[in-house]
Amino acid sequence: MLAEAHLPLPRRLWIYQAERFPLRRHGPLITVFCGAAALYGARLVGGSPSLPVLLSAILCSGAFFLLMRIADEFKDRHDDQRCRPYRPVPRGLVSLQELALVALATALLQGLLVWRVAPDAWWLLLLTWGWFALMGVEFLVPVWLRARPLLYTLSHMVIVPLIALLALAMAVLPAGGTLPGAALLPLLALCYLNGLAIEFARKIRFPDQEEPGVETWSALWGLGPAQGRWLVVLLLSLPLSLVAAQQIR
Repeated sequence: MLAEAHLPLPRRLWIYQAERFPLRRHGPLITVFCGAAALYGARLVGGSPSLPVLLSAILCSGAFFLLMRIADEFKDRHDDQRCRPYRPVPRGLVSLQELALVALATALLQGLLVWRVAPDAWWLLLLTWGWFALMGVEFLVPVWLRARPLLYTLSHMVIVPLIALLALAMAVLPAGGTLPGAALLPLLALCYLNGLAIEFARKIRFPDQEEPGVETWSALWGLGPAQGRWLVVLLLSLPLSLVAAQQIR
């Protein structure tokens, strides 16, 4: 671990991403999610974004997933130090200050992309930044919210449709289009449920995989009930998928 801490910063950040935000695993999923939102919006308004616009929309909106991972490092630092000392921050691979600089550079890149590609989407970027900031301080009621894990998750998942809406706006607005309004509701609701399904799934574990001090849905509700509620979210997503698809037939 001491040898790790003396590696050059780019190397340490590369190790960090491999452990906490593996691009090989998360990159394709984020690209598909943000790209689908952008192309869905273009189809709704009868347009087709250029490749540079599409890539900018994916990069700008997808960067929020990296920001959320970095924010988690700050929010969970005490729990990680106590229960998960093997993670990059508590073991000294990277510092919170270095991750803060990465987050700042990421936000600056987002602002630059919106300014160059879709200036009319600035308000959406600010709105998503604002919700992200509220998540970072746990809506100013951290103790109260952490005592209610389901409400905590439901409130945080709002950022998923906001990310999709930002990607969509960046693809639609440069061509002089306007956001389709109510026609977007099925898509945004579907994005919310998809985010919730992923959040449920990643915190459901078999008994021998549970870690002391680490909150999971399976530890909170029991394995069977946690899986059942995850399945309910998936089933609710099905009719919304059909309604959203109907909009672009």
